[in-house]
Amino acid sequence: MTSFGYQKKEGVLIGTQRERYNFRVKTDFDLTEKITIGENVYYSRTDAVGTNTSSAYSGSIINAIYMPAAASVYNDDGTYQGVVPEELAQFAGAYGDVYNPVALLLRPTTTNPTDFINANVYFKYDILDGLKFKSTYSYNYTGQRYKKSSPVSRNWAGPISTTTCTRAMRPPINGYGTTRSVTTKLSGSTI
Repeated sequence: MTSFGYQKKEGVLIGTQRERYNFRVKTDFDLTEKITIGENVYYSRTDAVGTNTSSAYSGSIINAIYMPAAASVYNDDGTYQGVVPEELAQFAGAYGDVYNPVALLLRPTTTNPTDFINANVYFKYDILDGLKFKSTYSYNYTGQRYKKSSPVSRNWAGPISTTTCTRAMRPPINGYGTTRSVTTKLSGSTI
């Protein structure tokens, strides 16, 4: 048996989305009347693009709330506008510390691609009628590469001017991200 899957979902906020690919293969082989081997392998990749929605200072939702309703999203030259056009920066007042929420949403700040593998192989031997030996080996892997970009200073009458970027690789190591297990089972029934 083999299966493939693909899914793409747009997020609730503009500029956010999730895309997922997956693949599965499952086979069983009877080597003899008494010996069977098989495997089941599953792989998926999820790519998510998001934005900061939790910060009370630089989150896109809080900035949408604080952005004056009369503020334009874009300057005449197509760049993102702050609370007022750059030539009127001296009149920005208390609103001068607000990000353009559309700029925050259309400049994705968080990516978190994740790879997942689950593989199982087994060996089954029919010892006697009603008595079977089965040994299974399984392997799980999860790998993530998290990247977040956060504005740290901005031109309050114009576009965000300086950003920082944080990257975190979460490599598979024992105890985190990777699981291996071997199961051996002897089972039987009386008739």
